[in-house]
Amino acid sequence: MPGLQLFNIEQRQEPVRVTEYISKIPENSTVFTYDQTIIPIDVSQLHKCANKIGSGSFGKVYSVNIKNPCEMRMAVKRIPFRPDKNSRLSTYFELSTMEMIGTGNTPYIVDYYCSMIDLNTSELCICLELMDTSVAKFYEAMHSLIKLPSKKLDRFVQCCAHNVTRGLYYLESKNIVHRNVKPTNILINKDGEIKLCDFSICGTLTDTQLDFDAVVGTAMYLPPKPEKCAIQGDMWALGISLIEIINGKHPFADYESYGIAFKILEWEPTVPATVSSDTQALILQL
Repeated sequence: MPGLQLFNIEQRQEPVRVTEYISKIPENSTVFTYDQTIIPIDVSQLHKCANKIGSGSFGKVYSVNIKNPCEMRMAVKRIPFRPDKNSRLSTYFELSTMEMIGTGNTPYIVDYYCSMIDLNTSELCICLELMDTSVAKFYEAMHSLIKLPSKKLDRFVQCCAHNVTRGLYYLESKNIVHRNVKPTNILINKDGEIKLCDFSICGTLTDTQLDFDAVVGTAMYLPPKPEKCAIQGDMWALGISLIEIINGKHPFADYESYGIAFKILEWEPTVPATVSSDTQALILQL
């Protein structure tokens, strides 16, 4: 998100805990535990057989095959490791959150393996569970079918609602708000598992001192009266995402970005009748 201010650089020093945390990120190599096996890994392994599977303003994501000491596939999120305070605070948010909640504690959030700084490319490498695609790409494929069975669409929407809600509930139990729920941050694999990802702008409900100066998130998924850190914002974004999945496009896809904030204020949410009345009622309650 261009122009995002995490805190006022001129008026505030970087929090000590952020400085200490960043200083302890391993460089070029580290170890992690997978399937009860301790696995050493270094940046050279992350370059081998790496295929780019996604990109965004944050950086790029690759699928990587690790063969020693055991064979496994993982996703590697590469983010330019910049020394400015804004980037460092964003790094702190994402890694500290993933270490706390993404280590197999819940089936509704992607697993976190490890992270390290690639000194050769000046990138932060975050190693995560590899999923097959995003829900955004999946619903596009669904709607490309000549005839999309309404019952299958209804079931898929219900599964997305259930899994993301459970993921958000787990975050709330840790006093965390996601703040960037959208179809591109909801992943799915070939087994039909649906999981939440991307914690780079998450917030904490208990520590208001270490936070962004302004409301953050993706504009098209923000509620009419957004708050800096509230679970209601995540629920609204989930509701918008579910309507997007059903329609095959965002409700405001035809509007210019600068007019969305005004459109949301007068918008009356409606859910297409292509899903069951129970699903419609559920979405309208979010």
